[in-house]
Amino acid sequence: MASTTPSPGDTIPTPAPSWIDPGAGLTPEARRNDHAVSMRIFIISITLLSVYNATELAVLCFLTFKHYRGLYFYSLLISGLAIIPYSLGFLLDLLDITTGKTRWLAVTMITVGWWPMVTGQALVLWSRLHLLLVGDRGDKIIRRTLVMIVVDAIIFHLPTTVFTYGSNGNINTEVFARGYNIMEKIQMTGFFCQEVVLSSIYIVETFKLLKTSLQPDTRTTMKQLVAVNAVIIVMDLGLLGLEAASLYILETMLKGVVYGIKLKLEFAILGKLVRFVGGGRPSFDQGPGTYFDPRKNSVGFVSAVTATTCRKKRDRGVEDEEVVLGDMDHISEFVDLERVGEDITRPSRSRDSRSGSRGRRWVGLDHREHDFARFQHVEDVTKLRDSLIGDIGDADPTRHPDVHISASMPDSQTEAKAHLKEHGWARVPSVLSKEEVSHALDRLWKAKATVEADAEETYLQFLDPNLSNIRIFYLLAVDKIFRDLISHHTAIEMAKSVLGDGSIISNFTANIARPGSQNMALHSDQSIVFPDPWQDIWALNVIWCLTDVTKENGGTLYIPGSNEHIESMLSQWTTKEEVPDNAPELLVPFEAKAGDTLVIDGRVWHTSRSNITEDEDRALLIWYYTKGFMRQQVNWTAKLSKEIQDSLTPEQKEWLGLGVVGNIGVTGDFRYMSVQYPDVKLRN
Repeated sequence: MASTTPSPGDTIPTPAPSWIDPGAGLTPEARRNDHAVSMRIFIISITLLSVYNATELAVLCFLTFKHYRGLYFYSLLISGLAIIPYSLGFLLDLLDITTGKTRWLAVTMITVGWWPMVTGQALVLWSRLHLLLVGDRGDKIIRRTLVMIVVDAIIFHLPTTVFTYGSNGNINTEVFARGYNIMEKIQMTGFFCQEVVLSSIYIVETFKLLKTSLQPDTRTTMKQLVAVNAVIIVMDLGLLGLEAASLYILETMLKGVVYGIKLKLEFAILGKLVRFVGGGRPSFDQGPGTYFDPRKNSVGFVSAVTATTCRKKRDRGVEDEEVVLGDMDHISEFVDLERVGEDITRPSRSRDSRSGSRGRRWVGLDHREHDFARFQHVEDVTKLRDSLIGDIGDADPTRHPDVHISASMPDSQTEAKAHLKEHGWARVPSVLSKEEVSHALDRLWKAKATVEADAEETYLQFLDPNLSNIRIFYLLAVDKIFRDLISHHTAIEMAKSVLGDGSIISNFTANIARPGSQNMALHSDQSIVFPDPWQDIWALNVIWCLTDVTKENGGTLYIPGSNEHIESMLSQWTTKEEVPDNAPELLVPFEAKAGDTLVIDGRVWHTSRSNITEDEDRALLIWYYTKGFMRQQVNWTAKLSKEIQDSLTPEQKEWLGLGVVGNIGVTGDFRYMSVQYPDVKLRN
């Protein structure tokens, strides 16, 4: 048998380099290995997986979004689709399918896919930061993170692209390959840090948001959000490790798969986040929400039976239609729901013979609604609430011409008063300057932060359609600017013009419709608070617009003429039986500019429209005026501290119902009769 021992003069053959060796694949020469069947199988398999993920993500985008617009939609779609040319480009390049001059096709595909895949994914996260970040601090973080993304794109993408083309050329190829190897590590580290910053903002702000929630599954949700973010960071660390080891082929091919998975996970993260911020319907209008956040109300309005019933339905997996309480707009302004379960201080409301004769269901406007508002006997709040649910959907403004108030509303206050009396609404333009609007809006966001820090609710589950509809109560207690506004000449004069002297401010709140906020049910304020017939104006809303109000961002929809007088001197709809079945179809939108004041008769039937914008808040301050004899049933002013009450003027105290003998319905001199004092008459 011949000896296999090499002689001293023989040369020991060098084993063929492996495709998983450090540095393998950086240049065309370094990756040519006809025996690397495993490399070919790996590259083809990973490419197919990347293309599948990208295609699935694109399909999800088109099936999930109702409106194909906005930075979130396009960044998600484009960054997902960019995985396809990126992965196919490396397939052509690493398998030497394109050679000679055609190799530039592969290099270009890689570059064209890499830019939007990486930076586009950062924009996906950035485009939803506004869900959590508000006010001056939020604006600064949003601006600075955008600057970070733009700067990173310039300083990392451009040099890497130059080295990519150079390492695939024929001149100084090794020099460019070494430069690419160094630059690749730098840009991978830079983009990793960028994603850690964005993910950390979400984690920190989400913790702040969820800390205020007392729902049973809050802890689970928090762990899920943190876990998903941790998985994303771990995957990025894995890619960074492969790059640090110079495992070029593994790193570049796995990057497409990893980015596809990351985009899907981020899609899930943002969906879960929006369920907390948006109450079940993401701001991209994913569809009817089924998520419920039974956070306990710190001001004491949620009854035990309500929370228990909602929790049981959620646990059974039943769609919580009952908790989307859009049609109970303004209930909390008049009713202490803790007293609804049983109240024996008032007799039950007599049933009119007309009750039920029409046999129709219309937005829950039956006698029980008045029972609710007037503290009548109701055994189960949930059953009552179910009776008030009415799905008017998003009223279609195209059925009727848009009402552009600025085009039809006179500018003078005198004409505005006349318009209010005749049509039931009026707009007084530019009451607040741009500076005043900006200042008030800034204070409003700070007020929101203040009440949240004090564990007060900004969402009431029995009142608002979802968490994107924010209400801030007790404005007078949180900032002086709001106490000053109740003395504004325009508001006082407009209220006096229809309610007369002696009217009071029954409520003063803010309403912010964030993207994803859903519409409330159609109603008139007097139909909720006062029993019919509604013949006179007993209530009035004075609304200060701190942002533009449009039909897209949650602006008010109303029914023209629903308050008008006819020859009998009665309102058009004086009772609930007179409200037609097609009332929701008659809605048209109010539109106004930031700084305008809207004044709406309490008999006008109206609702709010869903905010279908991507990133536009609609912020309003709402004064609710009533006749002096209508003492507010929920006394918001009772929470004002003695220090604040002492700082109010006598007029302000009177408007807020803080006077000892206020709200008796009569102003001026009581001595209006010739025999006002009978004893005097008898003595004579």
